[in-house]
Amino acid sequence: MVKKKLVYELKPLTLAEREICSNKLTEVNISGSVVIREGFTYILRWLKYGLKSIEGVEIFAANFDSEVNKLNDDDIADISNAIKEATQFPNKKKS
Repeated sequence: MVKKKLVYELKPLTLAEREICSNKLTEVNISGSVVIREGFTYILRWLKYGLKSIEGVEIFAANFDSEVNKLNDDDIADISNAIKEATQFPNKKKS
């Protein structure tokens, strides 16, 4: 069975929104491994600020939970990554 491609639209983020989305709680264990706390919250922040619509339905604060809750974890991660990539500035070569 072929999975239908999810259609969504992104919106630009301000620098302040990028800062909010990029901040994550991490801690280093005594063994030296790094643990990200509230990882799913970190992913959802990108959707909260950068997702304009899903399948033609415009996303607002009032319908965010109900619309995003229809998505599976893979779709949520894919959209979050797309938003992160869209907010990155291209690397400029030094002359």
